[in-house]
Amino acid sequence: MKEKAPEQPAVRTGGFWRGLTIGVFVSLFLYTIVLYYFLAIVGLQIELDRSTPAFLLRDQIKEEASVELGVLLEKLRIELPSVLRRNFQRLERVMVPFEEGAVSLPREVGELLKAEMQSLAEQSIYDALQRIDLQPYIEGLGQAALVQTSQIIDLEIAGKTYNYQASPWLSIPIRIKAE
Repeated sequence: MKEKAPEQPAVRTGGFWRGLTIGVFVSLFLYTIVLYYFLAIVGLQIELDRSTPAFLLRDQIKEEASVELGVLLEKLRIELPSVLRRNFQRLERVMVPFEEGAVSLPREVGELLKAEMQSLAEQSIYDALQRIDLQPYIEGLGQAALVQTSQIIDLEIAGKTYNYQASPWLSIPIRIKAE
């Protein structure tokens, strides 16, 4: 009989790389599962400094109030003469009352009196508008906005948990913590 030559084991090529590739993919798969469960159960926590948005909002409201109140005062200065003229048109006859009746002054005296009263009213209102210090009002609005923003953050945002639907199969709970 013919003797068979001893079989040489086949040399496997690429076994190392195949094993390495499978190992990498299995470890990535396991890490993905761990990350999925961690995100789905533990979630994320956001620490919010309540003073930062409150101060930003306060500063913005103070700027807006300063601009708007300045515009309002300028509008008053522009519209004041016409409004006063309309209201002083009603002074056509000036009557001086006394004990048993009243005396009507001449029309010229009434016109002079009306012009003088209108000028005096305009000047006194202009002076009052010049002396108005808007800063206390602006500061008061800013402080009210600061307090209100802090309260809203405490009541509406802090301590709440929101669910972010990252995909149909993953909902991430996000907890807001305010300092």
